Amino acid sequence: LAPNMTFLIVARVFQGIGAGGNFALVYIALSDVSTPERRGKTLSLASSIWGIASLLGPTLGGFIVTYFSWRWIFFINVPLGLLSLGGIALYLIETRAKKEKVYLDLAGVVLLAVFILSLLIVFLLGGRTYEWHSIPIISLAVVSVLAAGGFYYVEKRAVEPILSLRFFEIKEFRIGNGAVFLSSSANFALCAFAPLYIQGALCKSPKMEGVVMQSLSLGWSLGSLVLGQILNILGHRASALMGSVCLVLGCGACLFFTTQTSMLTVFLVFFVIGIGMGFVVLTTLVVVQNSIDISDLGVATTSHQFARTMGGTVGIGICGSFVISKISRAADAM
Repeated sequence: LAPNMTFLIVARVFQGIGAGGNFALVYIALSDVSTPERRGKTLSLASSIWGIASLLGPTLGGFIVTYFSWRWIFFINVPLGLLSLGGIALYLIETRAKKEKVYLDLAGVVLLAVFILSLLIVFLLGGRTYEWHSIPIISLAVVSVLAAGGFYYVEKRAVEPILSLRFFEIKEFRIGNGAVFLSSSANFALCAFAPLYIQGALCKSPKMEGVVMQSLSLGWSLGSLVLGQILNILGHRASALMGSVCLVLGCGACLFFTTQTSMLTVFLVFFVIGIGMGFVVLTTLVVVQNSIDISDLGVATTSHQFARTMGGTVGIGICGSFVISKISRAADAM
């Protein structure tokens, strides 16, 4: 129903707020009803559902756009959303004890939002729309640093901080979120720029590109599902190392891609990377959740999601700068 692009963007912002909350709440609710030793198996089911949806969504979207109207890619969310709301209203049972009084850390929310937005814009526009040493990028970087300093000051004094800094004193919390930040940087950068290689270098159709890119989601889904069954047998350390090895080997194999590389090879390499992400994301989520008290489970889950999102955006921004710089030099040489 959007009459113009501005309206559409604002509507998508509200949609993103709801989606971000629901995405975290799914894992929080599942963790609440699971014992620590069964949490990996329970959360792996949620990850596998996410992977299946990631496979079906683009396919369904392409079908809708081809045979109906692009507007239906938004309308389809209305009946699906109503069905979800009905299921939640009828079947979701609250298990967590609620606090009698809650202190909203509004200052922390505002400063964190300013920090995130400034930092994301720096990485999204730096080296592309603006040079890294340009005034807009430097100004945004300064704003980001000041907001980060203000956030640190506020969180040290808040009654109920949105993200308690004491959590970062816990080794498992730091390492788990740091690992998923780095792995997401690699994965989302691959998702952003692999289509350029597939369509530009291999000269394949968007349809073929979509099929190959879905191997990432397929590997992620299967990796999470399998790990959920064996996580307690392998242990957290071994599971995270196995996932990291798959990521390194898969991303390393991408360095040897040429214009002669077959689509089957690309599919298999991306599948291995997807398995690695499934292992790393699930393992680090369980590690982060287990590192703090059950009453702070929501903070642990959302911090993990935040690290994934930030890692992906930073990775896309940095890699985008390298890609554009390389293309620009090649164009100048011609």
